[in-house]
Amino acid sequence: MLKCRLKHLKREDIDVKKWDDIIKNAVQSRIYAFGWYLDAMTDGKWSALVIDDYVSVFPILVKNIFFIPYVTHPFLCQQLGLFSKNHVIFEEHSKIISKYLTTRFLKTDTTVNCTFVSG
Repeated sequence: MLKCRLKHLKREDIDVKKWDDIIKNAVQSRIYAFGWYLDAMTDGKWSALVIDDYVSVFPILVKNIFFIPYVTHPFLCQQLGLFSKNHVIFEEHSKIISKYLTTRFLKTDTTVNCTFVSG
């Protein structure tokens, strides 16, 4: 198992240049994951799970129902999920993300790109 550091960053703490670079060069790149697109679709209210120094990223939109946080799918974002330039670590990082989501949120309702591996 790889030793990874996972951070949940609010939108204002995300390095947009690094974010857009990894989305642009990711194996599974999608327009829906660029910072400008997520900002437009969520009114800047998205956050992200970032592994190490933007080695892999996973955009999420957290909302609350009766003070209980849950992850939902942003409007007009067909596929999001885990994005990484390195396909070798992709499966390991997807397991880390999946474990984080299932242990931190009661409900996760999102559409992920076809290469995401659920834990």
